[in-house]
Amino acid sequence: MKPGRRRYSGKGNGGFTLLELLIALTLTGVLLALLFSGFRFATRARDSGVQRAEATGDLRLIHNLVRRQLHQAQPLMVDEPGKPKQPLFTGQADQIEFVAPLSQSAPALYRIKIAAENNAETTNLVLRYRPYFPGTDNTETLPEKRMVLVEHIKGIDFAYFGPGAPDTSPSWNASWQSEEPLPQLVRLSVLPLESSDQAWPELIAATKASSPRTSANAARGASNARRRATRFLRR
Repeated sequence: MKPGRRRYSGKGNGGFTLLELLIALTLTGVLLALLFSGFRFATRARDSGVQRAEATGDLRLIHNLVRRQLHQAQPLMVDEPGKPKQPLFTGQADQIEFVAPLSQSAPALYRIKIAAENNAETTNLVLRYRPYFPGTDNTETLPEKRMVLVEHIKGIDFAYFGPGAPDTSPSWNASWQSEEPLPQLVRLSVLPLESSDQAWPELIAATKASSPRTSANAARGASNARRRATRFLRR
């Protein structure tokens, strides 16, 4: 060996071989994939939680609105010459119509109709209302406003609790055509589409004709229904 020249053996030079680089890149890719998967899972969980919270809020708002309007329904009768008095409250399986104020602070009365309306694409639960003036016959021509409560449903089912005829015990009826001005309870079932995961528990509302015991039972039933809906939406 010539003087002044060193010979390197290659040991301890601090470099990386091609195999080591490939292993490092593979591990980095695996870690990035795991991080991205966790991020996507967290995003979906957050979006699902927001949607369920909104659905729960919408359900409570709609239930409270319908329950309040039914509780404020007025026991009014129509007195036409030559005809027996007829209640202004009328109810069928797919619709209900009555007179009530829109809010507790406003005494003005409105003719309110809650019904399932079909169009070319879907069925919606709709609330319609127009001003009502007792003793006048021209309310049918007054302007009417429309509010969609629930969209994209299969249908609805109303039921009415009360004496269907004089001297009979109260029971659930598919329609209300009684001489009594109001039923004691009104039950509303919203039938969701088969492809929908939205749960609409039964709504039971007490009217002014209900007894304190009947109203208490209705309140307990409504509270239980809200809890069932909340548990379903949180699944």
